[in-house]
Amino acid sequence: MNRMLFFLSSLLMAESISATVILNKRDLKIFGTTPLRSVINTQRPSRSEHFISSTTQIKLFIEKNNKLEPLELQPFTLPVCSDSTWETIVTKAYNSHYDIQNTKGLYELEAEIQCGMENHLIFKSDSAEGELISIWNILFSTKKFFTGIQRLSFWQTKITVSWPSNGDYFSRGVFTDEVNITNGHHWDVVAHELGHAIYHQGRVGNSVGGAHKIDECYNIT
Repeated sequence: MNRMLFFLSSLLMAESISATVILNKRDLKIFGTTPLRSVINTQRPSRSEHFISSTTQIKLFIEKNNKLEPLELQPFTLPVCSDSTWETIVTKAYNSHYDIQNTKGLYELEAEIQCGMENHLIFKSDSAEGELISIWNILFSTKKFFTGIQRLSFWQTKITVSWPSNGDYFSRGVFTDEVNITNGHHWDVVAHELGHAIYHQGRVGNSVGGAHKIDECYNIT
């Protein structure tokens, strides 16, 4: 349990940026009804690189300040293909514990890979595809953490991430908990709002709701 609480606290602690917990629909009046911008539902890597390999491999990277950071996310199923052929692969940002969508529906990720090669799919941090992959990576890593410590059973309600939304806030529901995000590359805000959803489902505390600074919510003690 200590590792779980530490992880939740780590998600909730970040820079001094405003965030909000919505406890009922009346609270939504503080936000507008229109997302800040429109993003297409099918995203592709910003670019890709291919290296000689004994097997077909796919690795994802975020490109920030001219540096590549490897991601834990492994969204694709390797295709059955012959050496040196090219395959188009597609996967949706969806599983039984979370999904990522906008007003048009679920996001999906599409890429072309070369069989028999190590394929590096690279996403620029501040691009739409980079924002999507950053959100997805945080969700993936969170589920992986709780799976690793054998405490995933508390995660009973699917968490839907709505991006780009009209504000940064968490809203709890009956069939799904909703995390709303304006900018996907603001990892601290994404992690914080996800932390509220996880904290709520884990039933390790109560939220009073309303706006707050995201580094002033909780502490580790």
